[in-house]
Amino acid sequence: MKKAVKEKIIYPENYKLKSFEELENFEESYKNSALISQVAHMYYDLKMEQEEIAQRINFSRSKVSRLLSKANKIGIVEVNVKQIMDIDPNIQRQLKRSLNLKTALPIDDSKLSSYDEKFEAITDFVALYLIHQLSGEVTLGVSGCYGVNQTICKVKQLYPCHLEVVQAMGLALSPSVIEETKAVLQKITHVYDAKFYALDCPLYSQKKINLSANPVLKETFSKFNDCNILLSQVAPFSKKRQILPVEINNYISREQIDELTKKNAVGSICGIYYDINGDLISCDWNKHYYGISYQQIKDVPISIIFGFGENMVKPLLGAVRGGLGNVLITDVSTANLLMKAAKKV
Repeated sequence: MKKAVKEKIIYPENYKLKSFEELENFEESYKNSALISQVAHMYYDLKMEQEEIAQRINFSRSKVSRLLSKANKIGIVEVNVKQIMDIDPNIQRQLKRSLNLKTALPIDDSKLSSYDEKFEAITDFVALYLIHQLSGEVTLGVSGCYGVNQTICKVKQLYPCHLEVVQAMGLALSPSVIEETKAVLQKITHVYDAKFYALDCPLYSQKKINLSANPVLKETFSKFNDCNILLSQVAPFSKKRQILPVEINNYISREQIDELTKKNAVGSICGIYYDINGDLISCDWNKHYYGISYQQIKDVPISIIFGFGENMVKPLLGAVRGGLGNVLITDVSTANLLMKAAKKV
């Protein structure tokens, strides 16, 4: 006869049992906690219905409900309420009127002291705004940069939406950036059961890419015309190479930086450089860039841009003036700087 082997219990570090009764109670509690954790995982992580869980583990629905309640009480499930910062209505009206925006959303940053706090608050708000736009038939263009990636990770489905996701710019040379961008875009397509159109080509290439020879790329480029929402983070231009976005820094040459400097570049959107008035700069970089075009960006009905800080004032101002962004999400401090700069420049 085969001897039954008792399941080994792993006790917490430095835990001392005082009696055999306590040992039995501890083991029983441990097993119950494992079961509760399993049920909570199926309900919260796998999004299974309680009835479905009950059938899977051969329990009644009422017992599943009690186990989920227990999961909250004993701390297996923790509820974190994310605080969304308020919008300053006075600054909102002034900013919208001053820059002729479709929507202006300046968050109150009076209680935010660090860069990280502001970054989290703004990407939270961008995600919330985007969630409310994703309804019905949507073709969403997404630029591949850190801020956008962090925003997309926070997007949940609220309304029924037939969604298509289009990668709006070519790839960086860095394998880590490529993998991060692809993983993030695949995540939102999974959340919405959406179709994803990848742009598996370099961001910049002197050699012309033959689209007719690559039907997948050709289809993605054709989808740029269908985008009714575009999410992009503008980036400041700098003579200092290390400050440029990593997806651009991997390609751009010293000569191209000098050319953009002479032509008064202030920022880029989806990898395209423009001046303080938002006009497309005629330069080698823009001529050999691969992604959504300058005019296609201007034609998108809802073009969401975001950013904050003194170094972002000119890039944001240029993007708005050029019609490259008509929904601006920033903080009150940056909004005030933007309105001041708009009067001067």
